[in-house]
Amino acid sequence: MMTSKAVQTRDRIVGEALSQGTRRGYAVVSLADIAAALELSKSAVFKHFGAKETLQLAVIEELARRFTHHVWHPARRLPAGVPRLDSIFDNWLAWISDGDGGCGIVQAQIEFDDCPGPVRAYLKKQQRVWNKTLAREFAAASRRKAQDPMVHQFAFEFRGFMFGFNQSFRLLDDPSARAMTTRAYQALLERAVPNR
Repeated sequence: MMTSKAVQTRDRIVGEALSQGTRRGYAVVSLADIAAALELSKSAVFKHFGAKETLQLAVIEELARRFTHHVWHPARRLPAGVPRLDSIFDNWLAWISDGDGGCGIVQAQIEFDDCPGPVRAYLKKQQRVWNKTLAREFAAASRRKAQDPMVHQFAFEFRGFMFGFNQSFRLLDDPSARAMTTRAYQALLERAVPNR
């Protein structure tokens, strides 16, 4: 079991790697980069993680934990369906627009989608859970069964325009990105929940 000092050091390393990864890309951050930023020896960083891939996995796990905390946790306290979807929508927009590097989950997927290994496997599992969560909320909102292909279609479209917002807002500096994304969401709700 790690001592509290070891846990604090590990947390500092993960936090710094997450910060650098958000700005520069998770795949390019090295143990030496982290060590230099934290004024630690490379061997001290290596002692906590042993390999770059182990550190990357810890960073992506922390990223997913933060995403869940900011986007899903406030929504889960609300009634299922439209109230939760509205909260997820607002929280996800804030997650993308308020952070230093946009949606780190989107960035991580782009970086690791063709890289077999534990990081990709973790992202794939985490995103499957998230996709099921969104489909479940669309099922509740539209009063459809969870197995109905349309609830998965609605969840797919929802994810698609959130990814589009990430690009338009962060890369393209499009001032109309939020308004366009909001219109896309409202149009989706009109189709998914026509009598609300």
